[in-house]
Amino acid sequence: MRVKTKPPKQAPVVGVDTTKEEDETSRKQNYLVTFPHPRATVSATSVPLKAPGDFTHQELLDAYLDSYAHPIHLDSFAHARAPSTVEPDRVGVFFEMHQADELGHAFSHGHLSISATAPFRFLPVKRALLARHGLASHWSCTHIGYWSVISYLCWPSPKKPKLSLDPSPLLWALGRPHPPLEECRHEPNTSKALMKRRLLREQHAAEEGKTIPRVCETDVYALVVEKGFRNTEDDRTAHKQLTLYAREHCHKGMWEYLWKNRGRLASFIDDVWQSEGLGQTLPRERMSRMEALHAAAAGQCVCGGEWLAAVVRSFVANRIDVQALCKDIFHLLEAGRSPGCPVLVLAGLSGGEGKSILLKAFFSLFMEGQVFGSPVAGNFPLLDLLNSKVCFWDEWRFDTAVLPWAVQCLLYDGSNVPVNRPQNVQGQSGHSTYTGSSPVFVTTKLADIRRLQEHAAINPKTGNPFDADASMLFRRLKIYSYTERISKPACNLPYCACCFARLVLEQAGSSN
Repeated sequence: MRVKTKPPKQAPVVGVDTTKEEDETSRKQNYLVTFPHPRATVSATSVPLKAPGDFTHQELLDAYLDSYAHPIHLDSFAHARAPSTVEPDRVGVFFEMHQADELGHAFSHGHLSISATAPFRFLPVKRALLARHGLASHWSCTHIGYWSVISYLCWPSPKKPKLSLDPSPLLWALGRPHPPLEECRHEPNTSKALMKRRLLREQHAAEEGKTIPRVCETDVYALVVEKGFRNTEDDRTAHKQLTLYAREHCHKGMWEYLWKNRGRLASFIDDVWQSEGLGQTLPRERMSRMEALHAAAAGQCVCGGEWLAAVVRSFVANRIDVQALCKDIFHLLEAGRSPGCPVLVLAGLSGGEGKSILLKAFFSLFMEGQVFGSPVAGNFPLLDLLNSKVCFWDEWRFDTAVLPWAVQCLLYDGSNVPVNRPQNVQGQSGHSTYTGSSPVFVTTKLADIRRLQEHAAINPKTGNPFDADASMLFRRLKIYSYTERISKPACNLPYCACCFARLVLEQAGSSN
């Protein structure tokens, strides 16, 4: 005999008022569904009613999923018009106790927290729950997000003490584990939510006769996003636009805060938009080099074939072994810098051979800051190496003007590389050691290669290289020589990550 598991006895609690009229035309993505204990044996349409307390958590979930999959439409054509791509995304099943009636009887009632992949009308599902499972239900359309529904069901309030909450709700999600309730119950910190909270604080302060709350960074964050104050490459005046707007339209506290922090407003605004874009940029930033290569190959071409045509002209004019070069690029991206991977060098005679056109596609393949460009002389030449995925040193000279040969050798052979960092940055002390795997790609002049070769040559008097570090460095290079110039491409030629990735993958694969 199967024994049904009953929810634990809970303190009486006032549930959702199911007497309120529902908006039957509503199309929402998130709903709070209540299954009250029936006060009659049959519904108004003569359907026998069942008590939700007779269902287990799993049975109540199954009833909803079945009703969602087989809704009842009064209009026979409505189901055909409904979007078939909408599916239940997250569902929570909760049981609570009704407030005791006049006879002292308290009955269990059920709740569903529902989030779908897109907005949908609940009425056909409600009909199916009643017709096939005998469950009368009330659908609340007032919750603005799944977090709001979850917060109502899992978090105590003055009318709902902790002991009245379901200690073991059933959580379900489409194709993945349901996130913990603690992660679901908070409203996302969007700019609109931040502005709403600020407005409520100001209203409460006004009602109580208190001074306006102090402005904080999140208040400025919300204002920047809401009004669209944003820097571009050609217009860096967003901080001035923000200051002018605050002077003309905001309260005194906002103006004083902005004026006090005017020196860092420009960088703050850049940080705001970087944070706003994390949902789109972070997955791409976290890709490995090979994941980025395959994702680019599956993407769309942005050059209309112009980039690829210029690269092919360069290969043909300079008699480059395309398969060998692409195989080397593939191997470096896959393995990273290591003792078994050389430094790939495209060396030109006088410039204009098209060697940079090929490798500049890295700037489209990876995110900003992930391609470490040629180091420049200074106290911190390798600082940007720490966040890199690849090193692309365009027109590098292989001399000691920027980096000693000993340091270059450490980088080229996969060893740990000391990286000097500024010491006046808050929360940062000491220098760093780079242990990452960014492979090194270089373009240079053949004259610089010959100069390095002279330093690495054997001294006939001693039988040893003129410079041992230069000799070690030179042996790490895999050089492709470019001697013929090509017709100059358009100055606005996009460096197409899609064409680059397809070229490398096809040519490297064809050589296996």
